[in-house]
Order: sequence, then C-alpha cells, then structure tokens
Amino acid sequence: MSAISSTRSSPAGPSTSADTPPSSVRIDRGDTLSGLAREHGTTVQALLDANPQIRNPDLIIAGERLNLPGRGTTRPQGPAAESGATLAQLGRQLGSDAGGWMAIARGETGQREIAGSRHNARIVEYHQTTSLRSRSDETPWCASFVNWSLEKAGHRGTDSAAAISWASWGDRVNGLGNAHNGDVVVIRNKASGQNHVGFFVSGGDGRVTLLGGNQSNQVKESSFGLGTYDIVAVRRPPAHP
Repeated sequence: MSAISSTRSSPAGPSTSADTPPSSVRIDRGDTLSGLAREHGTTVQALLDANPQIRNPDLIIAGERLNLPGRGTTRPQGPAAESGATLAQLGRQLGSDAGGWMAIARGETGQREIAGSRHNARIVEYHQTTSLRSRSDETPWCASFVNWSLEKAGHRGTDSAAAISWASWGDRVNGLGNAHNGDVVVIRNKASGQNHVGFFVSGGDGRVTLLGGNQSNQVKESSFGLGTYDIVAVRRPPAHP
C-alpha cells in the first residue's frame, strides 16, 4: 500500500476554531481510501457514503478534496441509496465498480497459507465458491480467490478452481492496452505452462501487475514479466462498462 502523508491541507473555507476537526481533506499522491480511513478514524464504507462522487474506491484523484463523514457531509441521495442498495448494486447501477470486487479483493490483502497441517479458514472459504470445494490452503487457490471476490460483489464466476476457466468467462477485452482496473487477467508461465489468474492493476514496460491470491502464497499485488509469462486472456464481467 502507498505511504500516507501525515501533513494535510486545511479544509476549504474558514475555520471557526483551531480545535475544530476539518470537514474535508485534500487527496495527496499515493493516498488510498483505506489509508485515509485509518488516518481519520473512520471506515472506507463511511468515506464512500460521504463522497457519492467516488464511483471506484480503487481510483481516487490527487488534488481533489475528500469529505470526512459526520462533519457536515451528506449521504448519497436517490432511489438506490433510499432502498438500502449495497455498494456492489449501486456500482452496477452507476456503471462502475463502486464498492465492487476490487475493493473486496483488496480487503483480503495479507491472507496467506499456514505452514504445516493447519489451513487458513479464509482460503478454504474461497475454495467453497468452486465445484472443487477443497479443504486445504495448499490446493492452488488463485481461481478460487477470483471466484470468491466476484461472487461477494454480486457477479457469477466460473465455479471452477482452474485458472484457465477464466479465459472464456465474461466479455473479451482486446489486450492489456484496453484493460481496466479490476479486469480478470489469465497468464501462463512460458517455461512450466502453469496458468495463473488475478485482477488487473497496471501494465507497461513489459510487465503486468495483478492483485491476486496464491501470489507468494498470499493475497497481494505482484508484478509479472511478459518475458516469462504470456497473456492468455483479459476478461470483464458481462455487459460491464
């Protein structure tokens, strides 16, 4: 995760007291919603509620201001908010991944295999979204993690624990140059022929960065060199912008 600056710009408008907490903060380069939530003693959910203009929690823009919840901000209005729609449902209505699978997947960062005879119950939970339903965290679980993340966001996955199953899922994206944050990317090791799947974060300079499971035995972002890996497929949920 990016480091969070400890110095913040003063809120817009005059301050009534030196002890009055700011109603908003300026987003600095490298900031993330999760980091800002920790810094200001709140949650990502509360920040999203206070900032309905944010349609993708994994994409916030440096230089813009972020409302802090409970400090003169308003909750989002409209039918989706009034009906109590989930963030994933609201995201689909807005044509974005607001509160969708990437936020869910990123929240799992650090989940890792347990050495020895014990197994991480969370990884076993990922497996239960596939037909394999393995009870072991040593069973390859990159595809299970992608299935779990998408299902939590209200999208149907492949129900398979095989990474290659994602190569024909959803809608085809024409290459990494057209990939969006959160697209599903299947790669293949040129030497071993082993497939892997994760969520697209960035690409360029002969590399692709994926957020995925079973990357060094944990959920994390990893960079893969395209001299070592082939891009098998880039896919997106059906009819998703």
